[in-house]
Amino acid sequence: MPALSHLKYDEAWYAKPMGRVPDISLGQMLRHSARKFGSRTAAICLDYPLTYAQLDELSDRFATFLHQRGIGKGDRVATLLPNILQHLVVFFGIVKLGAISVPCNVMAKERELDYFIKDSGARAIVVLDMFYDVVDKVRQKRPFETVVVCSLGDFMSPVKRVLGRLLGRLRSYPIPYGGDPSLFRFRQVLNATKDDWCLKVDINPHADPLLILYTAGTTGEPKGVVLTHRNFIYNIVNTSSAEDTGPDDIALILFPMFHISGYILFTLPSLYIGGTAVLHPRFDAKEYLRLIDKYKVTLFAAPPTVYVAFLNHPEFSKYDVSSLRFAYGCGAPVPSPLQEAWNRATGLDLINGYGLTETTATAVTSLSRKKNLEPSCIGVPVGGEVAIIDEDGKIVPRGQQGEIAFRGPQVMKEYWNKPEETKKVFTKDGWFRTGDAGYMSEEGFTYFVERIKDLIIASGYNIAPAEIEAVIQEHPAVKESAVVSVPDEYRGETVKAFVVLREQFKGRCTEEEIIEFCRERMAAYKCPRKVEFISELPKSPTQKVLRKLLRERG
Repeated sequence: MPALSHLKYDEAWYAKPMGRVPDISLGQMLRHSARKFGSRTAAICLDYPLTYAQLDELSDRFATFLHQRGIGKGDRVATLLPNILQHLVVFFGIVKLGAISVPCNVMAKERELDYFIKDSGARAIVVLDMFYDVVDKVRQKRPFETVVVCSLGDFMSPVKRVLGRLLGRLRSYPIPYGGDPSLFRFRQVLNATKDDWCLKVDINPHADPLLILYTAGTTGEPKGVVLTHRNFIYNIVNTSSAEDTGPDDIALILFPMFHISGYILFTLPSLYIGGTAVLHPRFDAKEYLRLIDKYKVTLFAAPPTVYVAFLNHPEFSKYDVSSLRFAYGCGAPVPSPLQEAWNRATGLDLINGYGLTETTATAVTSLSRKKNLEPSCIGVPVGGEVAIIDEDGKIVPRGQQGEIAFRGPQVMKEYWNKPEETKKVFTKDGWFRTGDAGYMSEEGFTYFVERIKDLIIASGYNIAPAEIEAVIQEHPAVKESAVVSVPDEYRGETVKAFVVLREQFKGRCTEEEIIEFCRERMAAYKCPRKVEFISELPKSPTQKVLRKLLRERG
């Protein structure tokens, strides 16, 4: 791999970009790749390959369709799609037009999706048919000008679609297409739209937003992280250069593309260098092992829990994973026992990486810099700057604990419609505050210590306690509640709720009732796995809930 070019900068580290960063939009990136790698396979999903030329042409068609529907530069288009080929076509169609993509979590319930749509002001949405029911509920309150519905069978031949339905592998969903002028089938949209791309949109990569990605906020209300074309291009170049990737690399994509890592690890870097991204709509350990074996996957990134699932799978030894060159552990530090077990089984190290949605995913990595690093070591910057700062935003000396901070072209533009929140996370010198505590060693390696914020990270997902507490508080039996993380052998952390019941409900409301109440109102991964009823919450003299005491109580 190429050496990281680091320069000492006071007590911080500055890293030059790992490759030449072109001053282009993301749509131009795909166009350049299509011209260079046209007949090569850009992506594969459910064993259907899509070439670079096809992806470029189909996304042109989708952009033209949106233009015909009155969508233009700066307009927001939401998506409720898993990792399927349609997601790539739609995503590139949106950004080629200069519109802003708003990827929404496919596990979102009505109230969550309604918030994303209301906050972003999305005028259109593209949804997989199996998730249409939640979109339909939101439509009753916020009518969309355009709704496009995809099916897993969109890229199948007519014969395979029929066989899929006969064998029960493809389901039909009751969607009222006839008579609704705002409702469209994805396949018909592409077939009916001309493929001659004539729109010339003036996009400023440095200033124009490409995407709004909602991330958990410690105040409970999700924040829309605004990332520009430049943010993406910068980290695409750095990521592809860090792994020394090329057209022969095959990346299996685990993180969903409503998560920043779904794009940066490694979908878009693959498309930048002429490689192939293997997509699959849902994680299953056996199926992912099969895909690694079948396609000879070379690049893979996942939370530590996924590697645990691989190693514990009874058929792990049946599959050949020797093609892997790089395996990243993301979302949480990789524990030493897991690192050792993975190395024994595959001969590969699990590489620690660290980043946030606000830093366009990976900002530092331990990649090939030094052997036998502690699990808490998250490495050195992959382009840009990293520092440890104090409460006043001043850089602290090496070895002293403070807050991990970043500065550089990969750091977000702003939080959507939240100027005050944006102001809070940037120092006067432009450092972005991560909310995580850490320190920097004398050698310049950054170490993660703990989260300053109360976020819970379970299986790589960020979960805001306040968001869950707001839902629990709606239950008529609940007087007050507090949500904390507790250790979990598989998920890393899991969600536990401490609940104080109203007097008349004590002894009548059950743990199962609270959990089910949450499941009906929010994505399953956010819901408490445990509920403990207590007489009162521990609080400080200023009535702030002492979450540390609750975590210690477990």
